[in-house]
Amino acid sequence: MHRRLSALLFLLFFIFHNGKAQSDLQKLINSARVIKQKGPAKNNVKSQLPPGTNNSWRVSVTLSRSLAEASDVISSGGCPIMAHFKNERESIVSIPFDKNNNHLADAWEKGLGIFDKGYSPEWDDEAETGNKHNGDGITLYEEYRGVVARDKFKRLDPKKKELFIINKIGPLIRPGLRLLERAADIKVVELSSSEIRDDKIVNFNSKAFHGGDQTAIRCVKHSFLEPDATDKQNGAKSNLVMGLLEAKTMIDGSPVVRSPKDAIEYRVNEERLGEALHLLKNVPHELAHGCGVKHHGADVELKWKIAKHFAVGHDEMVVVDMNGNNILNTIFQPADDDDIAETNGAATGNVRCLMTYDDDYEYIMAKKVIGVETTKYTFTITPYRVKKRTDSKKEFLQTIFCTNQTGTEWNGNGKLSGDAANGNCLSQFQIRDW
Repeated sequence: MHRRLSALLFLLFFIFHNGKAQSDLQKLINSARVIKQKGPAKNNVKSQLPPGTNNSWRVSVTLSRSLAEASDVISSGGCPIMAHFKNERESIVSIPFDKNNNHLADAWEKGLGIFDKGYSPEWDDEAETGNKHNGDGITLYEEYRGVVARDKFKRLDPKKKELFIINKIGPLIRPGLRLLERAADIKVVELSSSEIRDDKIVNFNSKAFHGGDQTAIRCVKHSFLEPDATDKQNGAKSNLVMGLLEAKTMIDGSPVVRSPKDAIEYRVNEERLGEALHLLKNVPHELAHGCGVKHHGADVELKWKIAKHFAVGHDEMVVVDMNGNNILNTIFQPADDDDIAETNGAATGNVRCLMTYDDDYEYIMAKKVIGVETTKYTFTITPYRVKKRTDSKKEFLQTIFCTNQTGTEWNGNGKLSGDAANGNCLSQFQIRDW
């Protein structure tokens, strides 16, 4: 049993047993006493019979830690004498106590405040405000059965979505995991490789009340010094990448991930594990990709030298601070290897969202065709890079998943990149595979 049990067992007797039953039964009645059970139940617990009672009488209480039915029976030559809990009339009791017969311990349901919800054991419908994908792929019965995670058994929480990861990197990624939990309003459950099969199926032991297979995301250290074919297919072309969620399927050169089952694994650059701030953002960003969350817009690979080739004397440069205010009005000449992002790209939308790339681009580029042959380019250095260049003490933090497409701060009110093409990242988050 999984809870402390103290119950008064009262005996209901039916009288008839080979002529001698009356006297033996009367002795038992006269000597009847309260039976109390506290602490963990033991199998095949038998009571002591009153002195002088005929040996044909016996009291047997069979208890089980599994969802089995146990009956408290006193029998004499095939004549049952039933027992029951105080204030209850049923003579058959489920152990653990399960009055609503949904194969879950009532005490567990009551402790979580869900006993009166009427959930079936197949229920998987955890919801969160702002997200349209309910459930986490683990049914209520599977949540109750629990898992072994980091060498400890734990029951799961049917009031919170849980994302399973196989952590082969260690404690360095845990600050990012905690940030992911806060931003997405979920719980991350870490598993070791020995606690899950190679196919990464979490609920592989389920035999009953199983909705479908749920997959964990494997997190590994990886060298990008010589990107392999999978790295290149998923966009990693050099050792500069911090980390990457690698997808099983690509369509038109873009990864297609709906939920964790569509991911190969999350690879973190082993040469950059010491970069705590970059790792802090990369962990929730890439794991969110593993749950179907997209960038705010298209990824753009442009360099200043490419744009400069087309912009002949018609360029202007704007430099803004963290509040979006201009701090430099003269032409600013960037280096040839500075990154440039177009408007309507991945740097758009809410600048505090973990999915925006505003902190990864040096400049925002907007182009305008003037007349027939003249194109004008406006380059705006991003606030994050201003901080880098001026050694500003004001920290740039991305700590949320946005709930709409609206550009904020330096992207707000027509500034810089503007509104996101995708946006509303929180609503895209999908953990359940089936």
